[in-house]
Amino acid sequence: MEHTLQVEYVSIDRLRPWVKNPRRNDESIASLVKSIQTFGYTNPILVRRANGEIIAGHARLKALMQLGVKTVPAIYLDLSETDAHTYALFDNKSVENVPWDENLLSDVLLELDQLNVNLDLTGFPRFEIEELMHHVDEKGKFRAGEGNLKPSGDGKFLLEDDEKANFARYKNFILDFSGGRDSTLALAWAVEHFADRKIYPVFVDPGVEFPGMSAHVAEVCEHFGVEPVILKSKLDWWAWLRKEGQWPSLLYRPCQTKFIFAETSAFRKQFSKEDTLLLDGSRASQAVRGSKKTKTSEVSSCPGYAAYHPCFDLTDEQAAELLAQSKAPLWEGYSRGFVRTACWCCPGQCGLQALALQENYPGRADDIRRWERRIGAIQPLDEGGPRYFDGQVEAGRKQEERATAGS
Repeated sequence: MEHTLQVEYVSIDRLRPWVKNPRRNDESIASLVKSIQTFGYTNPILVRRANGEIIAGHARLKALMQLGVKTVPAIYLDLSETDAHTYALFDNKSVENVPWDENLLSDVLLELDQLNVNLDLTGFPRFEIEELMHHVDEKGKFRAGEGNLKPSGDGKFLLEDDEKANFARYKNFILDFSGGRDSTLALAWAVEHFADRKIYPVFVDPGVEFPGMSAHVAEVCEHFGVEPVILKSKLDWWAWLRKEGQWPSLLYRPCQTKFIFAETSAFRKQFSKEDTLLLDGSRASQAVRGSKKTKTSEVSSCPGYAAYHPCFDLTDEQAAELLAQSKAPLWEGYSRGFVRTACWCCPGQCGLQALALQENYPGRADDIRRWERRIGAIQPLDEGGPRYFDGQVEAGRKQEERATAGS
């Protein structure tokens, strides 16, 4: 069967949806709108000439209508009703039947991510992007230690002499340093074993860190006798948030990519992959549910570099004991109720963190409320509904009351 394909611009009023269209497409409309706004309209709607019924393009039409478009490009096909409906099913199903090469797909996503591309524009849901960006080896298998999400319990932290040999080729040790307990412990490990190498604790100030955090980072590094690398994000947080129009996703957290990883990646690239080891304070007990992270997992923002997570197998008790032995200065925020070092406006903060912010920095807590009114609440990981800052403060207050009652 031959068709002469010619694009015509027609009024939306002349098109009518197929009333029995079985494809549910509402969830894709928002991403289609963003795609059209970014790349323009690239795919005409297929229409049955006999009656103006849409064969393919129902979701595209909804997106265009949201954008206020009145005239759309369409291709008319001379198909019978039976052929039109058969082709409509094929058009939707044929895409589902085509598999992805997940290794290549992961590489492409990482390349785009490092170029600061908004990965939402790829059409992949954020949870799927997060899963795909975990690194796999050439056989498509996760690296050694797959699934080790629980601490081993042996508290192994220091290295034996024969184990040190595994690190012999590394001249540079680059640590993602937040100034928090775990990254401080990772720095203690590096200094304990490799004081004769170059150790770079890298701290990035995105412009919304707690007051005095850079000074604390410098004090910790001075304690261990190393020079800190303090970087500042080139982006402005509030300008970026206004442009995004929504709080960062709690799952994908593009703010980390744009403000933290972009700077640390640029710094690391001056060091060769052959003689550089990346460190951080990651622990298995804090891994995201379903994560495939291991003690030697690569750092997602810098593929190809060897990585090691010295605190990975430590329990909370073991980590606390080792940190006390290091005699490193702790961030003063811990004594004021804060649970972790992080941006004060972090959308992922827990109830106790939110409560501490309210009690110590009420003005900044009000800033979060103002932006919630402006761009909406943070969407949670589960289906429990919108997540507001005041709800987190109340959750923290109840948690504090339960802890007080139980003591």
